[in-house]
Amino acid sequence: MVVKAEWWSERQIRFTRGQIEWLLPLLPLLIEGKWPPEPSNWANNSEVCKRSRSRHASFEKPCQVAAEIESRLNACGSDGFIVKALYVWGEKPEIVANAFNLSEFTMWQRVDRVLKYISGWKRRSYQEFRDRKCHNKANNTITRRI
Repeated sequence: MVVKAEWWSERQIRFTRGQIEWLLPLLPLLIEGKWPPEPSNWANNSEVCKRSRSRHASFEKPCQVAAEIESRLNACGSDGFIVKALYVWGEKPEIVANAFNLSEFTMWQRVDRVLKYISGWKRRSYQEFRDRKCHNKANNTITRRI
């Protein structure tokens, strides 16, 4: 579980994998309608911030991003729940793997698949995404299931 030490503004969010991994631990804050403050060297950010007029409330974009991530995770079923447990709630991987009766290797494979699904813009369901391609272990090529 590698979380980038970067910061993105609300306008920069394109649901890339790096952004998703950065946003997942911040999900409770986003649900409250707050965007994480930009890290800076200033002692007090509130004095430096300038407000601009907007048609939208300040909590709208964080709530929309949180709802989109929640929706994508919920579409992944129990695999999405595993990702929530690891990234949002900070549970230990071995505890989550035991709770789902999985090996840690299998659990991380599922986590990787969910992160690939919720990153970017997918037009198919998670089940179609999961079942569409599988790795052929014999020759390391990708084949379609029939």
